Amino acid sequence: MLRDTLRMNGIPPEWVGCEILTRARSGGDPVLQIQVLIHQWHDGLLRYAPLIQQQLLQALQRFDPATDHSRHTVVWRFSPACECPYTSMPEPGYWTSATALPKFDLSPSDRDHLDSGFAPTQQGQWR
Repeated sequence: MLRDTLRMNGIPPEWVGCEILTRARSGGDPVLQIQVLIHQWHDGLLRYAPLIQQQLLQALQRFDPATDHSRHTVVWRFSPACECPYTSMPEPGYWTSATALPKFDLSPSDRDHLDSGFAPTQQGQWR
Protein backbone atom coordinates (compact mmCIF):
# COMPACT_ATOMS: atom_id res chain seq x y z
CA MET A 1 0.00 0.00 0.00
CA LEU A 2 2.77 2.46 0.90
CA ARG A 3 4.69 1.87 -2.33
CA ASP A 4 1.53 2.49 -4.37
CA THR A 5 0.83 5.69 -2.43
CA LEU A 6 4.39 6.91 -2.97
CA ARG A 7 4.37 5.97 -6.66
CA MET A 8 1.05 7.74 -7.29
CA ASN A 9 2.50 10.93 -5.81
CA GLY A 10 5.91 10.71 -7.51
CA ILE A 11 7.85 10.10 -4.29
CA PRO A 12 10.86 7.80 -4.82
CA PRO A 13 10.07 4.55 -2.95
CA GLU A 14 13.60 4.26 -1.56
CA TRP A 15 13.02 7.46 0.45
CA VAL A 16 10.31 5.95 2.65
CA GLY A 17 9.86 2.53 4.23
CA CYS A 18 7.29 0.95 6.48
CA GLU A 19 7.18 -1.45 9.43
CA ILE A 20 4.00 -2.87 10.91
CA LEU A 21 3.75 -3.73 14.61
CA THR A 22 0.76 -5.31 16.32
CA ARG A 23 -0.30 -3.72 19.59
CA ALA A 24 -2.60 -5.52 22.02
CA ARG A 25 -5.70 -3.65 23.03
CA SER A 26 -7.64 -4.53 26.14
CA GLY A 27 -11.02 -6.05 25.40
CA GLY A 28 -10.75 -5.86 21.66
CA ASP A 29 -8.96 -6.68 18.49
CA PRO A 30 -5.28 -5.83 18.23
CA VAL A 31 -4.41 -2.49 16.68
CA LEU A 32 -1.71 -2.02 14.08
CA GLN A 33 1.05 0.50 14.56
CA ILE A 34 2.23 1.58 11.12
CA GLN A 35 5.74 3.00 11.37
CA VAL A 36 6.60 5.15 8.36
CA LEU A 37 10.40 5.28 8.12
CA ILE A 38 12.04 8.28 6.44
CA HIS A 39 15.26 7.10 4.80
CA GLN A 40 15.93 10.23 2.69
CA TRP A 41 15.22 13.76 3.89
CA HIS A 42 13.00 16.02 1.80
CA ASP A 43 11.12 19.03 3.24
CA GLY A 44 8.05 18.03 1.25
CA LEU A 45 7.72 14.76 3.12
CA LEU A 46 7.00 16.62 6.36
CA ARG A 47 4.88 19.26 4.67
CA TYR A 48 2.66 16.62 3.09
CA ALA A 49 2.94 13.94 5.82
CA PRO A 50 -0.72 14.30 6.88
CA LEU A 51 -1.85 13.76 3.28
CA ILE A 52 0.52 10.82 2.75
CA GLN A 53 -0.82 9.28 5.95
CA GLN A 54 -4.43 9.88 4.89
CA GLN A 55 -3.86 8.33 1.46
CA LEU A 56 -2.10 5.34 3.01
CA LEU A 57 -5.03 4.67 5.35
CA GLN A 58 -7.50 5.12 2.49
CA ALA A 59 -5.55 2.59 0.41
CA LEU A 60 -5.68 0.12 3.31
CA GLN A 61 -9.44 0.65 3.59
CA ARG A 62 -9.90 -0.06 -0.14
CA PHE A 63 -7.72 -3.17 0.13
CA ASP A 64 -9.54 -4.53 3.20
CA PRO A 65 -12.93 -2.80 3.55
CA ALA A 66 -14.09 -5.20 6.30
CA THR A 67 -11.53 -3.79 8.76
CA ASP A 68 -11.75 -0.41 10.49
CA HIS A 69 -8.34 1.04 9.60
CA SER A 70 -9.05 4.36 11.33
CA ARG A 71 -8.03 2.73 14.64
CA HIS A 72 -4.48 2.10 13.44
CA THR A 73 -1.72 4.29 14.78
CA VAL A 74 0.70 5.88 12.32
CA VAL A 75 4.16 6.76 13.63
CA TRP A 76 6.78 8.70 11.65
CA ARG A 77 10.41 7.72 12.30
CA PHE A 78 13.60 9.17 10.83
CA SER A 79 16.68 7.19 9.91
CA PRO A 80 19.89 8.59 11.45
CA ALA A 81 21.25 8.58 7.89
CA CYS A 82 18.30 10.48 6.36
CA GLU A 83 20.50 13.56 5.82
CA CYS A 84 18.31 16.01 7.74
CA PRO A 85 19.95 19.41 7.14
CA TYR A 86 19.02 20.77 10.58
CA THR A 87 21.57 20.26 13.34
CA SER A 88 20.07 22.44 16.07
CA MET A 89 16.70 23.78 17.12
CA PRO A 90 15.77 27.38 16.24
CA GLU A 91 15.42 30.13 18.83
CA PRO A 92 12.20 29.85 20.89
CA GLY A 93 10.61 32.85 19.15
CA TYR A 94 10.71 31.00 15.83
CA TRP A 95 7.58 29.02 16.71
CA THR A 96 5.39 32.00 17.56
CA SER A 97 6.63 34.62 15.09
CA ALA A 98 4.42 35.57 12.17
CA THR A 99 5.21 33.66 9.03
CA ALA A 100 6.35 35.90 6.21
CA LEU A 101 4.10 35.72 3.18
CA PRO A 102 5.82 34.83 -0.06
CA LYS A 103 6.57 37.93 -2.12
CA PHE A 104 5.28 38.09 -5.65
CA ASP A 105 8.02 39.42 -7.89
CA LEU A 106 8.15 39.56 -11.63
CA SER A 107 11.47 38.88 -13.23
CA PRO A 108 13.26 42.02 -14.46
CA SER A 109 12.46 43.15 -17.98
CA ASP A 110 14.50 45.19 -20.44
CA ARG A 111 11.44 47.47 -20.67
CA ASP A 112 11.41 48.38 -16.96
CA HIS A 113 13.10 51.73 -17.59
CA LEU A 114 10.35 52.91 -19.99
CA ASP A 115 7.71 55.28 -18.59
CA SER A 116 4.21 54.13 -19.47
CA GLY A 117 2.64 57.34 -18.16
CA PHE A 118 0.24 55.30 -16.07
CA ALA A 119 0.33 55.19 -12.29
CA PRO A 120 -1.46 51.96 -11.30
CA THR A 121 -2.60 53.47 -7.99
CA GLN A 122 -4.09 56.54 -9.64
CA GLN A 123 -7.78 56.93 -8.83
CA GLY A 124 -10.02 57.24 -11.86
CA GLN A 125 -13.12 59.38 -12.49
CA TRP A 126 -15.64 56.53 -11.96
CA ARG A 127 -18.01 58.29 -9.58
